Amino acid sequence: MAEATFRSAKLSAELFKTPAARAELQAFRDLAAARARLVWPLAASGFLGAEQRQEDQVVSVVWRFEAGSLVMMVNPTDSPANAHGPFGAERPPEAPAAFVGTVEAGVPCQIDPFSAMVWSDAR
Repeated sequence: MAEATFRSAKLSAELFKTPAARAELQAFRDLAAARARLVWPLAASGFLGAEQRQEDQVVSVVWRFEAGSLVMMVNPTDSPANAHGPFGAERPPEAPAAFVGTVEAGVPCQIDPFSAMVWSDAR
């Protein structure tokens, strides 16, 4: 890589002095940590397949691995939407790693507008 390319992509520490910028950086770090905790252990095992479906306006995907499943439910609309956990995948034992909405046992998940929830039942 050319040095000029590297320097043009380098972020200045000055950019992170505002509270909003620090909050955005922390949100990115939190998502990266969730990916390391949820996805990497599964990806290290054998991939068994994936399934998807749509209920109301929610798109649900389950990726199945030998070590467990990764579930993502996404509401790409501008209004709240409800959907059941997909394909008999285990409900999250606690709040999902990335989530905006409500989760209660035995009832559909309510997912806020332009939001997603992600969880894993990795063993």
